[in-house]
Amino acid sequence: MIVIKLVGGLASQLHKYAVARSLAEKYGKEFKVDLSAYENIKENDVMKYGLPSLGLKPLVATKQDIIDSKQLTILGHLLYFMTGVFSPVPFIGWFSRKAINSLSARNSTKKFIFSKSLTVHVSNSSSLNWINEVANSDNCYIQAEFGLRFDIIESIRNDLKQVVVNNKISDHAQVYLNQIRESPISVSMHVRRGDYVTNKSVNDFHGVCGKDYYQRALKRYEDIENVKIFMFSDDLEWVEQEFKSFLPRDTVFVSNNEDYEDFTLMSNCSDHIIANSGFSSIAAWLSGANESNITSPARWFIHEETNKNQLEMLPKGWVYL
Repeated sequence: MIVIKLVGGLASQLHKYAVARSLAEKYGKEFKVDLSAYENIKENDVMKYGLPSLGLKPLVATKQDIIDSKQLTILGHLLYFMTGVFSPVPFIGWFSRKAINSLSARNSTKKFIFSKSLTVHVSNSSSLNWINEVANSDNCYIQAEFGLRFDIIESIRNDLKQVVVNNKISDHAQVYLNQIRESPISVSMHVRRGDYVTNKSVNDFHGVCGKDYYQRALKRYEDIENVKIFMFSDDLEWVEQEFKSFLPRDTVFVSNNEDYEDFTLMSNCSDHIIANSGFSSIAAWLSGANESNITSPARWFIHEETNKNQLEMLPKGWVYL
């Protein structure tokens, strides 16, 4: 069994789900999702579990599934035994829980507790060597920020597309969808701000795409007729003010939708100007658009090595500016 921990927003969840599902299908394994990161999410929090809103309902891992998939080491078995059996003895139970939490919280020491708990991160490498461990394990737990790579999940793209593109949306969102489908060339243009701007640590890691990137991307359509731009952003007011000097007058500002509805609308567009964001890049990939019709920033992360790793994973046929 493969258990993958879901964290982050809708696109992050979708990509992690897709990776686990594709590997499970390839190697004939069951897979489940760990939703523990969302257990204390409040109703108004942005980062909440959203896959069912896209029509995807994977099996959810129990606490026992999570422990089984991580495969306890001898030390791990001993500590969990002490926690369960000797918990009436305050000091022994407390020590065992403290040891488990401390050792399993760090990548360098969690191997002493769990033998099959994998951590994959785009900042470290673009290598796929970790997949061998998944393939050769009866049970495996994955906690990852893979970066955006689509080669692993290509085998299930058509299935995912059928679910997402035809996902049920509100009557309000349907009006936009009708416009998209009626446009000979529908270009989804995504400006990601939100925590990319307000959260210093996120900004220091991702950065934001500048106005010059979007200006250069739009120039690709200057001499093409029947182009309609559909603007998606978590800060449309800012975009309308800052981009008004170069946006076409008939640009459609897509507003007042749920995030899954915007994702579905993007996935129905023929062309894409994406941000350094999983939200628009996964929607563009799912749409089945020709790779040359997808414009991407060349800068995805501030750190040079992390950015290099990410660019190695992305489709070679996208146009990078």
